[in-house]
Amino acid sequence: MNKKTYFAFLSLPLLLASCGGNNNISSGESIHSEASQTSEPSLVPSSESEIIPEWDDDIKEALMEAVGTDDVPCFEAEYYDYEIKEETGDSGYVQTFLQIDCYPADWAQAKRIYSASCLEDGYEIYEEYEDPLAYKDVSVTDTLYLQFYVTKETYTFTILAYRVTERLAEWPSDEAYMVCGGDLPMIEATSYGASIDVSSIGTPAIYGVAYGVDEDDVIAYAKMLENIGWKVEEDSQYYMFTANNLETGVRILFYNYDDYMQFIAYNADLWKYGNFIVNVENGFTLPTPMFDSIEAYYMDVKLEDGSTVFTLYLEDVSETMYATYLNQLYAGGWTDDPEESEYAGQYSHYLTKKIGTKTHKIACLYSEKYSMIALPIYC
Repeated sequence: MNKKTYFAFLSLPLLLASCGGNNNISSGESIHSEASQTSEPSLVPSSESEIIPEWDDDIKEALMEAVGTDDVPCFEAEYYDYEIKEETGDSGYVQTFLQIDCYPADWAQAKRIYSASCLEDGYEIYEEYEDPLAYKDVSVTDTLYLQFYVTKETYTFTILAYRVTERLAEWPSDEAYMVCGGDLPMIEATSYGASIDVSSIGTPAIYGVAYGVDEDDVIAYAKMLENIGWKVEEDSQYYMFTANNLETGVRILFYNYDDYMQFIAYNADLWKYGNFIVNVENGFTLPTPMFDSIEAYYMDVKLEDGSTVFTLYLEDVSETMYATYLNQLYAGGWTDDPEESEYAGQYSHYLTKKIGTKTHKIACLYSEKYSMIALPIYC
């Protein structure tokens, strides 16, 4: 088992295109090889056509521009056409990739042949999709992906090459402060992974990975936590450690798998749902609604810059309830944010409040259609 199939909490790479390679993709500048400029593509395989043994300089240059490396196995074909493209995800993130269309002599065996070439070049193959996905770490933080498929109608074998930053070079201190109210003791590793989601008990949590550590490193980490005052317990049945900081309420669950450590960290005392108190940092709280019979839950929302905002949703809320809760926020010292005034309206208020030396921002939004209040928390 490898890290791509094991970490359910880390998002798998974006499957850029379905068969045909142009699902919701906006084309960038078209770049063609010398061969494409001098002849039309041979759509019918011909054994007499010249086979190109490696990428030409133009394709190598396009690979460097799109993914920062030309370490992509060549697929021998009679003719190539290629283009740098972009796809925008739901979060607004723009993924650049290079699409290479190959017209091979043996297109029916193309996926099998190219899979073998990728494996020989040090790539691993993820085979749970209909079309293979090869991947290879090209830096401490980045992974290069090659998705490839055959389009039978045009005798075309297509390779999509794209690069994704999936790991952090440094310990995820920012995520720790956001979720746990302070940093976490660090374990030395070659790189790290971190995402923020809601834990099984309903509180925001860091789902993290420390790469390049072994079982001895994890045992040493447990010992280090114990030495600085954490209460550490080992579950020998599941080979998992649980560490609790009795002063701050932070809990870390961690264990070793192959050459990395997976960990989950959260602070149940910092985020409380049952009594509707949201304690984000330094005493920042939201008032308990002055009305009953509502459903409330949290969801993390990704912004275009890649950051995460926690949003509190209150369901089954009327327009009058919305006005009531807005007045509660005003009474609690929240004021309209002048920087966001152009976006404010009857059902959308952007508020700010200074607590200590830090200025906090929230929004209070109402959906008449869904009878719901949304409270994005920007802290």
